[in-house]
Amino acid sequence: MRNIKVLFYPLIFIALSCGGEEKSPREKSIDQINAWQIKADSSIQKNENVSGICDSLITHYEQFVNAYPKDTFVPECLERIALLNQRLMQFEKAEIAWNKFQKMFPKHKKEPFIMFQEAMMFQTDMMQLGKAKDKFNELIVKYPNTKLANEAKIMKEIDATSDKELFNSIIRKGENNNIKKK
Repeated sequence: MRNIKVLFYPLIFIALSCGGEEKSPREKSIDQINAWQIKADSSIQKNENVSGICDSLITHYEQFVNAYPKDTFVPECLERIALLNQRLMQFEKAEIAWNKFQKMFPKHKKEPFIMFQEAMMFQTDMMQLGKAKDKFNELIVKYPNTKLANEAKIMKEIDATSDKELFNSIIRKGENNNIKKK
């Protein structure tokens, strides 16, 4: 009988120490976000209508940002809010999220990427070429020695060129390359 008690005490201790702890509200919130993210990813892979799922996911991200503005997960939340809104063609909401990221985290390592994404949205999705050029210029000035600054220079050049001019330029470069090879 005594041997049985000795065996049960460690098992009881292990059972109590492994289970029973309640998750914090922050952890519960992240669990909800992860669950909605899995739903969204699954729907995207199946080419299903994802607008309702994405709206719910955006809401969960926004609630997390508002509840825990200093949390290390917030930059990722803001980036995902912007990308999801961009996917849903809610460009003004995406712009708000990009700007909020830049204001809250001006020295974040992803800021050049965020600026580039926003400029590309202006250029390709919204056809607001002036805003795109301004954002590309801001990126080039603020982060001149990055690959994204070089990409921004190229995109700004493409932005300033009409489709016909761009096509003719490519043709001329191709012809010049053929002449050089002879």
